[in-house]
Amino acid sequence: MSSSQSQSQTLQARPDDKMPPVTFLLALVNIIVYGIELVLVKPQDMTMFLQRWAVSSASIDKPWTLVTSMFLHDPQSFTHIAFNMMALVSMGIVIEKAVGSLPFLCLYFAGGVSGSLVAWWWVSSQGSPDVHLGASGAIFSLFTACLVLARRLGVDWKSLAGCLALNLAVPLLDPGVSWQAHTGGAVLGLIAGVVALIASRTAPYDGTWPVKLNKPGRVMLAASSIILAIAAYLMRF
Repeated sequence: MSSSQSQSQTLQARPDDKMPPVTFLLALVNIIVYGIELVLVKPQDMTMFLQRWAVSSASIDKPWTLVTSMFLHDPQSFTHIAFNMMALVSMGIVIEKAVGSLPFLCLYFAGGVSGSLVAWWWVSSQGSPDVHLGASGAIFSLFTACLVLARRLGVDWKSLAGCLALNLAVPLLDPGVSWQAHTGGAVLGLIAGVVALIASRTAPYDGTWPVKLNKPGRVMLAASSIILAIAAYLMRF
């Protein structure tokens, strides 16, 4: 297969590929937490539980919710976690292998925190009693970073762009979906992806299959993700 042909492959893993470790652990933690919500949290205690662990206007005094909210999903909607986990696994099984586990983990958490910060800013500015939860912010950072790095990672950018556009349109059909978290994660992933792309052009490819991003690209993807998330947190006031 020529290099041009390999670059046009769609976003899918080889049949014999195993799920990479970080993707597996993230999906597992999300599922376990969802089980805890269903089994251990009484219905009458759910509101208090979410106010403590999800993003709300009170999150300025509960900074841990910027992270914990990423692992919570609506206990009354199985489709919420189902769609998020399908997206995480389908994206993660390709991206983690392509950029390495540590850069992938940094991007995922930074995107989730960025999404949580935008959601917090929105509910605070609007005086809204709503709570925001879910892995969408983190997943959208994977979408946009992968879109920017598509040619480097050997991903069909057209199918990826179509999938991203479809997901961006979901909040228009379902007002309950947190477009704020989507936006925060997507912007962070976009910027981190651009930084990684520029950095990757400063040195020749030095990886082996399945890693497709060279060391400067991997380092800057991880570093820029963390720096952007910290900057967003410091600017929250």
